[in-house]
Amino acid sequence: SSGINAEYGGHDPLYDNTAISTIFLTLMYKLLGHYKDYMIEYQGVREIDTEPFIRGARRYLRPLVERITDTQSFGLFAINIGEAGDYDQFKNFTEDKIANRSQSVFKFKRTFS
Repeated sequence: SSGINAEYGGHDPLYDNTAISTIFLTLMYKLLGHYKDYMIEYQGVREIDTEPFIRGARRYLRPLVERITDTQSFGLFAINIGEAGDYDQFKNFTEDKIANRSQSVFKFKRTFS
């Protein structure tokens, strides 16, 4: 315990919120980042065509992507993306956050290698 605390400036990297949130953002980007290929217009509203979107994910990820698309959060994500019209918004946001937090993630990964 004291070795970890000394090496990481007095905090435990297992509870590094920055690293954990960056890893989560990376996961969500890998799962959902292909959404712009599946944007459709339905009754004047841009939205994600979910069935082809799910099929567009890697086979082993499809069950997880399907569960995610069933959530209210995904619905809000799809609405916000459709309304914004900037389909690179999610990509730019996540890449920015990931780049700015890469040092924390490196420390987090190094702990488990």
